[in-house]
Amino acid sequence: MAAFPLTTHTPLSHNQRPGGQGATLNSGPRSSDTEAEALAVRASEAEDANEVDIATSYIEVEYLSSFATRLQATSLQVQRLEDRLEVLIEDQTKRLQRVEQQRPGILSLPSTRSKWQAETQANLALLRRMHGRLERVREVRDGMLPSGPLIEHLAKQKLRAQDPELVDSWEQARQARRVHEQHLLLQDRAKKRVANAQGAESGRVHSISLQRST
Repeated sequence: MAAFPLTTHTPLSHNQRPGGQGATLNSGPRSSDTEAEALAVRASEAEDANEVDIATSYIEVEYLSSFATRLQATSLQVQRLEDRLEVLIEDQTKRLQRVEQQRPGILSLPSTRSKWQAETQANLALLRRMHGRLERVREVRDGMLPSGPLIEHLAKQKLRAQDPELVDSWEQARQARRVHEQHLLLQDRAKKRVANAQGAESGRVHSISLQRST
């Protein structure tokens, strides 16, 4: 009976086995493409962020400049009003003192005493109103709101009334920046989750490879 020649099978090396190093040799170009795409995405994101920063910075400079002008004008207006009221109060105090010094004597007619009392009460009421107005002016100067100083709030109101388009652009620019920063934050979190998942998968594959090699 004829003997058939035995065929010797050469064991596949690690580089030739499916899933081995040889199987990953063709993944080089794909990996390069992935890296290129990632770089392109990051470059696009950086460009978008730069455009947002430039637009917001331009509007911010214009808005803050206009706001500073209104704030200075409001502060000067309040200061002038305060100075004016202080002068008026000083004059009115002197006037009241002169009226009080003209107090009718005991022998004066009732009509004379009534006229003096009416004049005294009128001057006293006017002085009290002046003091009340001065207090309100100082409250404007020194008052505080939950959002900040009252005088800044008034300056912002004046700016909105005089240049509503600039205020709207400023608010839209700030909103765009907040949205963009939130978007970048979510992207960063997503990248970290992917990196963690890839790290876990790489560790699992490495562990399986070690188990097979033993």
